[in-house]
Amino acid sequence: MSNWGSRFLQRIRFKYKIFILNENTLEETFHFRLSQLSLFLFVCIFTLISFLLISVIIFATPLKHFLPGYADVSAKKDLIAETIRIDSLSRSVELQMKQINVMKHVINGTLTFDTVAGADSLTIASWADLPLERSEEESEFAKRFEEESMYNLSTINTVPAAETQHRTVFVKPADGVPQKGRGAGEGAHGVEIPVQPKSAVMAVADGRVMLYVADVAEDAGVIAVQHENGYVSLYRCHGHPLKRVNERVSAGEAIAVADAAGDNGACSVRFELWKNGMPLDPEEYIVF
Repeated sequence: MSNWGSRFLQRIRFKYKIFILNENTLEETFHFRLSQLSLFLFVCIFTLISFLLISVIIFATPLKHFLPGYADVSAKKDLIAETIRIDSLSRSVELQMKQINVMKHVINGTLTFDTVAGADSLTIASWADLPLERSEEESEFAKRFEEESMYNLSTINTVPAAETQHRTVFVKPADGVPQKGRGAGEGAHGVEIPVQPKSAVMAVADGRVMLYVADVAEDAGVIAVQHENGYVSLYRCHGHPLKRVNERVSAGEAIAVADAAGDNGACSVRFELWKNGMPLDPEEYIVF
């Protein structure tokens, strides 16, 4: 085995002399010695240098963009950034279109409300079925009030500027004409507002629900909302609550749906307004 290896090594290391002769004069123009081992090494080195040179040319020049599956890292980053930007712009356009549609419905008077499910899983009628038009009693009262107060300047209550700066602005809790003392017991406060069945009971100002008592046999449910500057509003009515305790509410946001009590079909909301533990007259703070 060792003899075969030594003969193979000697054979590949044996040098051959290669001549280049002039064809006309047969004179030797150039010659060099070359063995099989040196030829193999020369081919390997030439291949390696060619590979390195081609790699440098491809990756250091724009030719790399023509390679299949190659993508520049900076191009990927730019593509991701533009994709996020387009998605954000699309979301903004979608929200603006929804807002424009809502404004269009408000202007045209075709705005509809979503159906709200109560906490007891009872199905509440669609807000579109709520009576939004004035009743005959409301129209008659509004006409009489306008005729009486048209030229009566004494109906305008002047409030000092210092008081108005810190005074909370309230909205009406329900659509209806308040009636003081109706159905109220001795020592009761607030106003009684007759409303249509399935009418919305709304928060009079921004605040947080601090109390809810479900309907009992002798009284309606009670919802209390804490407002700023020490104000507390109480809503007593039969119906279905829409808000939970400690939940934030906004002025004019529906907190309950009033319903008829018993078989007589009467439906009303008793509203009370308190400040620092003292009852207030709601009609002095709210324009019903």
